[in-house]
Amino acid sequence: MRKSTASPAKRINFKPSVAKVIRERVDGKCSVPRCKNAIRGPAAKGTGSINLGVASHIYSAALGGPRGQGGMDNAFIASAENGLWCCQIHGSAIDKNAGEGYPPEQLFAWKALAEARASKLITDTPSPLGWVDAIQLLRFPHATTLPRLELSRCTLVAGVTASGQTSLLDLAGAVTQSAYAQRFIQREPSTSRVPFVEGRLTYATVDALDRSVDVQVLGDDIHRILEGKPCLLPPGDIQVIYTTLNDLQARPHEDDVAFLLRLLGVDRSALKAIANAIDLRLAPGPLRFRDGVEEDDHGVSHPRRTPSGERYVEAFCEIRTDELPAEVTLNGLSTSQQRGVILALLIAKAQQISQERLTLLIVEDLIVNFDSSKFMQLLAVLGEMPFQVLVAVPPARHNELLEECAGVATLKPNPDLSSWRLRWLGAPIQDSSPSVRRSGVQGSRAPIAKLL
Repeated sequence: MRKSTASPAKRINFKPSVAKVIRERVDGKCSVPRCKNAIRGPAAKGTGSINLGVASHIYSAALGGPRGQGGMDNAFIASAENGLWCCQIHGSAIDKNAGEGYPPEQLFAWKALAEARASKLITDTPSPLGWVDAIQLLRFPHATTLPRLELSRCTLVAGVTASGQTSLLDLAGAVTQSAYAQRFIQREPSTSRVPFVEGRLTYATVDALDRSVDVQVLGDDIHRILEGKPCLLPPGDIQVIYTTLNDLQARPHEDDVAFLLRLLGVDRSALKAIANAIDLRLAPGPLRFRDGVEEDDHGVSHPRRTPSGERYVEAFCEIRTDELPAEVTLNGLSTSQQRGVILALLIAKAQQISQERLTLLIVEDLIVNFDSSKFMQLLAVLGEMPFQVLVAVPPARHNELLEECAGVATLKPNPDLSSWRLRWLGAPIQDSSPSVRRSGVQGSRAPIAKLL
């Protein structure tokens, strides 16, 4: 990291030539995803033109400014690398309240997306860059409020009881895998044309300035609507990676490999490649596979078989200890260790997919039993990833991370959370229904309270 050499009183402005580069690298358009504000146009008189754009600093022009200077030196602060071309509205907004809500990581991601769009116009070079802007509920039975989550680069979400958090995340997951909306379906087909439950995910890509995909539950059917038109398959330009406790329930016929193939939605070769790429800060050791064995009543070892008679392939971790290396099967790990392995696999998968399309990783159920150290380690790993992440704060971590005032929660000061932004759902979606977690049976019709 470059050491800052600026004095507290000195402001490092962009030179006109640098501002011009910042503007031209995005074709003069605002770099904020989905912004359609006009920036250039004819002057009121004569043949001149007017410019309503501004070259905004990502790291601040002054030490005490919004977002600080991140330890960067004067040369970087004054360079086009540190500039974001915006309309005047967004140029002003990102600096309000000391830059709160607009961390540097988010602005650099917006800059990269805007420049990739401009490059695509010239070279027609495809790019996986994009931005998930928001997830919201559009319709919910007897709802008194309809929550909306605006996403940052790294987003933490928490809320009051029955705030609709789980419903929002399930419907977002259903953008890619409709099974996550199964718990909302009704047993009987509906004759109504009005959805029983409906959610929307809004995003932008290099090719599309403003897109939205709706997930609608209508009777016993689930529909995706992309920009107002039925979408037979999941959208091809976005991937939402999401896993619930239901996914972790192994089927009787599954060995460890079949379980992981279903959980990750990949084939065998991809599973092995992903296993070789997992982050060992989350998993207790490297993940390997082998044919399982078991002993009979006489102590004789035999190949382990699935109920269908096929060989049972085990997943195991090579755990380093102070004595000798140990091999522990996936089922032999503690619950927290198992979920660490699964998260490491999901993150490795997301890293690969993010090279091909816009990727959002959502983490909720898998971390409910993480202690403080493991949870913070997860956030540290996710903060380094090249894709957007949305993490639900486990209830057990609320008192450690959040402080509440007048019904609104904020993150406690913590340098380890500097790249994270909290989105607080402060109102129950229904005033009188207790919060109950998932029924655990997909496809069954749960009471309204269980949908929250």
